[in-house]
Amino acid sequence: MRISVDPRLDLGAALGRARGAGLRQDLPKDNPAALRKTAEEFESLLIEQLVREMRKTIPRSDLFGGREHEQMFEELLDGEYAQTMVRRGGLGIADLLMAQWQRNGTAR
Repeated sequence: MRISVDPRLDLGAALGRARGAGLRQDLPKDNPAALRKTAEEFESLLIEQLVREMRKTIPRSDLFGGREHEQMFEELLDGEYAQTMVRRGGLGIADLLMAQWQRNGTAR
């Protein structure tokens, strides 16, 4: 019996676990830079999901052939789009998180 696994599923799962691993740790209360990085990573994950959902609304074409490779490239591209957006100010979610953490005393 031979079971084939779509390699895109493995890559997507691995990337998700790797990017989300840092968010599962306790918040670095005494390190504002690390706290800011955590907020930006969270915003990046949200933006990536948003971009991925927006991409689903675009009609697909078989013009370029290799659909599996195209999807893998798009997943990586969506992550890059999200990180670039956060570096350029993003949607302001990281700023809101930092403000909330400062009010709660999490960020010092």
